[in-house]
This record gives sequence, structure tokens and C-alpha cells, in this order.
Amino acid sequence: MRRITLAAISAVVVVATQTIPAAAQPAPARAQAAIAWLLTQQDKTTGQMGAAAENPLARSAETALSLAAISQDPDTFKNGAASLADYLKPAVPTDVGTAGELLLARTTWPDLGPTAPLIAQLDAAYLQACAGAPGQYGGSIFSDGLAILGLRAAGQRLGTEAVTFLRAKQNPQDHGWSFDTAGKYGSDSNTTAIVLQALLAAGVSPADPAIQNGFAYLKTQFANGGFFSFGSAPDPNSNELGIQAVVAAGLQHTAPWSDMLTAAEASLASEQIAGGPDAGALTAGDKLFATSLAPAAFMERPLTLPGSGSEAGTSPACPPTPVAPHLAQTGGQPALPLALGFALIVVALLLRRSRRRT
Repeated sequence: MRRITLAAISAVVVVATQTIPAAAQPAPARAQAAIAWLLTQQDKTTGQMGAAAENPLARSAETALSLAAISQDPDTFKNGAASLADYLKPAVPTDVGTAGELLLARTTWPDLGPTAPLIAQLDAAYLQACAGAPGQYGGSIFSDGLAILGLRAAGQRLGTEAVTFLRAKQNPQDHGWSFDTAGKYGSDSNTTAIVLQALLAAGVSPADPAIQNGFAYLKTQFANGGFFSFGSAPDPNSNELGIQAVVAAGLQHTAPWSDMLTAAEASLASEQIAGGPDAGALTAGDKLFATSLAPAAFMERPLTLPGSGSEAGTSPACPPTPVAPHLAQTGGQPALPLALGFALIVVALLLRRSRRRT
């Protein structure tokens, strides 16, 4: 009789759990549901997340970061013959932002491959950009922030102009950051949240005006219960990055951020699909892009966790701007002294004639 009772209670618990609305479920349950859906999107042969058009390397690195939030090893994350780790270990990124994300993943999970090639790749990109944009790593502010996050997670010194570059790109009107380096598209909450985390990872104090003003802008991008970009309706990506930025700055227990954080997490949970083949995914045009970092956000895991080692390596610096050499004192350059010489000769002749007349 006791076994029947326990079985019945277990059944009731299971049914009750299944009928709890997504927004009311605890964070670990929401994170696990998102991870379960992500597993269904994994390529059975390669272990990558998503198709070629979806930047599978970036989505795979983000999934590895989300796995860290629930302490699941990428080696055990597999939907077929290959695991997520099998895909990430030999991966070679072709752009700066993805290199930064993969460096974050490999720093979090050392078995995912070497970090040295990625550090060298980012340092080379930094030096290559010196001619046109000293202090920049990537071709956009967003990718630049990801590069800095990866390097700092790996305990690397940044380029000497890197923080100065990001400070200079802060919008002087609203104090946010634009995705592009020219500010053509205007500030947005996603880029601002990434840059705030990057600056914090670089050692900029939360009390610094750039950080304070950046969060003041982020506050203006919160409405209808969540963070948004280019509109007023909260969306999963904006909520995820907004949550991570708030936690990275240690604001989760301070007003008004504590209430905003709770609301953003509820907003994110309300976007999670409750049933059907996409159960656990976040609703968006690109579900994989919206879901890959969702577990980390549900578990309040920012992108700024420090690396295991101390600062290492040589900080790259842009070469000094060459100064135009001075012309040698030949040819036409001494024209003024020569003219003075002629003038003196003329004066001397005039004086001589004047004496002869007297």
C-alpha cells in the first residue's frame, strides 16, 4: 500500500510540473527545457548547432556557455555520433566575433581545444586594424566586445588602445553603443549590453561614468516588462543580454535593477514554447539564435566570468604614427637666409657709395 501511495504522489508531482506555466517554472527547469530543445537542433554527424547559414560555430560556442550554466559537459551533449565537443575542438573561426565566443567557450571548457591560436588571431586582427581604427579588434562594436570578453576570460592583456576605442564609440547623446563603428544605426540595447560586459571584464569600474551612463541608456530600453531593441516590445535576445549585463555589474540586488531583472526573466520565460516539437525553444524569427544563450540567462550567468589564470602575454600596441621627415637644408629651403644675405650686400654697397660721395 505504501508503494502505491508513493507512486501516486510521484505521478501527481509529474502532472503538476507539466501543467505549471512556463513563466512560473524555476530557472533550472526553464534552462533544462531550452537545452533539451537545443539538442534536437544538433547535427547528428558533425555535432554542430544549426546549418551553415546560421553561423553554427557561434551558436555552438554559445550552447557550450549555456551548458556551463547547468554544469553539463559538452562531451555528453550529443544527438548522434558526434558531440558538441567533437565539433568545437578542431573548429577554426573566420571572424573576430566568433573567435571571441569560441575563446569564451574554450576558457570555460579547457577540453574544447587550445586557446593560443585564438588569442594570436585576435591580436593579429587588432594590429591589422591599427591603420584605420586603432584600438579595434573586429569590424563591428558587437564583435569587438566579444573579442574583449574572450581575451579577458583567457586572462589576456588587451591592446593598449582597446578600452579607449570603446569609450570613444559611446553615443554622446544617449550614451549607448551602436552595432556598427560609425553609429549609422543608432544605439541598441544588445550592443550596449555586450560592451558594458566587455568594459567590466577589462577592469573598468562599475562606478566609471562610461558604465554608469551605459546602464542609464539600458534603462531607457526597458518597457512592457522586458528589454527591447529598435521598438518597445521585449524580445528574447535583448532580455538575455540585458540580464547578463545587470548581473555582470552586480546590480541584481539593487533598486531598480532587481525588479527589472525579475521582470526580464519572467518576460524571457513567457517567450519559451511550452509544448509541441519546439518545446523549450524561445519564440523568435531565428529560434536557435534566440535560444542558444537562454539557459545562461535563465541561470543568471554573465559572459564576464574571469579566466582560471592571471594576466599573461604581451599587450599589443599600434605602432606610432610616422612623422614626415624634415627636408635637408639644401636646395630651395634656405631661401630666406639667402635673401637676407643679398640684402646685406646691397646695403653695404649703398653705404660704400655714400662714403665716396662725401
